Amino acid sequence: MTMRKQLLGWFLLVGLLPLLLLAVGLQWHLERTLVAENEIQLYSVAREKGRLVRERALAVKGQAEQAAALPMLVRLLAGSQDQDDQQLSMIAEFSHRFTMMNNHYDMLLVNTAGKVIFTVMGESDYGADLTSDNWKNTAAGVAFDQAKSLMTTVITPFRWYEPSQRRAAFVATPVWDKAGMLVGVMLVQLNDNWLASIAASQIGLSATGEIVLVQQNASGKLVAAAPLRFYPSAVQDAFLLEDHQDTPSKRAMRGDEGWGEGVDYRGVPVVAGWVHIPALQIGLVVKQDSQEVFAPLIAQRYVILGSITLLLVIVALLMLWVTRRFVAPIQRIASLTTELSAGRWYMRIPQTDRNTSLELHQLEHGINRLAQTIESQMDTLQQQASELKVYGSDLEALVAERTQALARLSEIDPMTGLFNRRHYMSEAPKLWRQAARNQQKLLFILLDVDKFKEYNDTQGHQAGDEALIRVAQVLQQHCQRSNDMVLRMGGEEMAILSLIHSEEEGLVLAERLLSAVQMCNIAHPASDVLPVLTVSMGLALFDGDTCRAPTETKVDKLYALADAALYQAKNTGRNRAVLARETVAC
Repeated sequence: MTMRKQLLGWFLLVGLLPLLLLAVGLQWHLERTLVAENEIQLYSVAREKGRLVRERALAVKGQAEQAAALPMLVRLLAGSQDQDDQQLSMIAEFSHRFTMMNNHYDMLLVNTAGKVIFTVMGESDYGADLTSDNWKNTAAGVAFDQAKSLMTTVITPFRWYEPSQRRAAFVATPVWDKAGMLVGVMLVQLNDNWLASIAASQIGLSATGEIVLVQQNASGKLVAAAPLRFYPSAVQDAFLLEDHQDTPSKRAMRGDEGWGEGVDYRGVPVVAGWVHIPALQIGLVVKQDSQEVFAPLIAQRYVILGSITLLLVIVALLMLWVTRRFVAPIQRIASLTTELSAGRWYMRIPQTDRNTSLELHQLEHGINRLAQTIESQMDTLQQQASELKVYGSDLEALVAERTQALARLSEIDPMTGLFNRRHYMSEAPKLWRQAARNQQKLLFILLDVDKFKEYNDTQGHQAGDEALIRVAQVLQQHCQRSNDMVLRMGGEEMAILSLIHSEEEGLVLAERLLSAVQMCNIAHPASDVLPVLTVSMGLALFDGDTCRAPTETKVDKLYALADAALYQAKNTGRNRAVLARETVAC
């Protein structure tokens, strides 16, 4: 008998399955209907709450834009010279009244340079530069940058603001003068108590119903934007709503609007409706525990689950009886495949009676033939593998040789033949450690061709390349010791690393290089230094005498000192070498 006929007979034995599916389908339909009704209701509540938040946000933006148009604020931000104490007092009185009437926390005026020139609360952000590293990533700094960049009113999400020791969102609106020029930005610091009042409202919700306001913190994690019904201190504790599941909170923050089922921050299954509020970059979720939604169907579910369990037991027994007829042959096949995978290609499967299963009999016969074919081909493969091993060794040697050649080429500047910055990054620390170990001095010379842009503009880029090649040759001619390293750092900037014994030795080398370049007599009519090509140099020293033990390298600091000295050489007339006053020590 074929396997198909046996399986057909087994399916006939479980003819009660359609009845089971009908019962399950009916239960599922009742549940879906109940859930859908609750989801749509929760979504309606979420939309209404979202509308209230959006209207509040739009109202605040309108208030800020109206206030920003007041002439006295414009004059203050424009730096008008005719400001007196009375006018400043009027601005302070207006700002205080504005924040109190609209339940705002603070109002800040920031000029176009990013300096806070006025606040109502007078906290530590007064006088701050919102473009500095200490302030640009704060809530106020981000709001100022967005308003100035986008030239429109923006609202930032609530986040912790250190000067106020509380969570704050900012409404930032540009301030323009009569000529239409930007003179600054007005920041209104919002209280978050109105969000808390919306989240605390239980109108239209059930016993387990809850409104969750969610936003992203500075790390991009989801946190509560208002106290939670089942976790009132969630905001103060910076409780994370993140988990590995696609929760309603995540969907709301993605910008989706809708309803459905999910898991809340407690790990409890819920049905929910959610909306996204772009103005404040928050999501609003209205949810209800699934257990409460399904309460009317619990008793009915238990009855159906009991029936399903009984039917499953019956089906399991029938399956056990049917499959037992096929387990033994399949186990033999699995055992043989394990032996074959271990390399025992001489193993074979005992043949099953054709009357038990025609398909199993054919499968066993096919596997036995395959094993015989593989066994006969193994000897051929082993012989070919020996030949490939020889070829592989030769190929590995060739690849290694080509790889080394490419590595050498990657550290050479193709135009001048000097080492490049990549070589500097790998070899400079080695010279540093050698100088520290031998208590020598490591000289770093950073040089730049004077007025090279003008040279390229007047003589042409090909002549500029030839001039750089000539300068590189001069440097190589005068730095030929084994510990000397000449590099092209980029463009017309070159560098020299050399181990020396004294500061005077380094200055002598620099003067010799200056003269050698000048003696090349490369005509440079556009230079206001000399009519020939010249260079400027910045020198910095690492004193290895200060080292008594192995220490970390500070080649970046050495580079920075040489760069500063080069800048000084350019500003004091060019065609000269300036030694950095500071010597780098261990």
